[in-house]
Amino acid sequence: MPSLPTFPTASLYTGTIPPFPTYNWSWGFSLFGHWEGFTITLPNVLAIPQWIGEVIIYGTLWIFGWIAAVYQYAIQYLAIESQNLTTSGISFAFGTYDRILSTVEGFTGNTGILSPLLTTLIISGLAIGTLYIAIMAFNGIRSIA
Repeated sequence: MPSLPTFPTASLYTGTIPPFPTYNWSWGFSLFGHWEGFTITLPNVLAIPQWIGEVIIYGTLWIFGWIAAVYQYAIQYLAIESQNLTTSGISFAFGTYDRILSTVEGFTGNTGILSPLLTTLIISGLAIGTLYIAIMAFNGIRSIA
């Protein structure tokens, strides 16, 4: 049986937070091809509204990435769980059939030459009864819906 997935620990959106808008202000001079002076990084006040918009877009996409991660987890969980339930149901059905067959062979085992015939009749009757019950259940569910 496959193991269940782990709950997501991060958003599926892998973008980065936009950097704060800045510009470089320099003062100095060039002497023989070498810059002599200093450079200061200052905030770009006029670009702050655009930066706020980019941060809002980043946050929205990050939230949608989390929703997508949880949705992906739920789909994987349901797929694995349905596979486990189907495997368990098939195992239960074959185990039940094996126990019924062993019980019928125990009843008919000491009847001698009629043992295969009686076993076949009993198993056929059980199979037909099972199909009849399945058809009745299907019709009952269909009439409800």
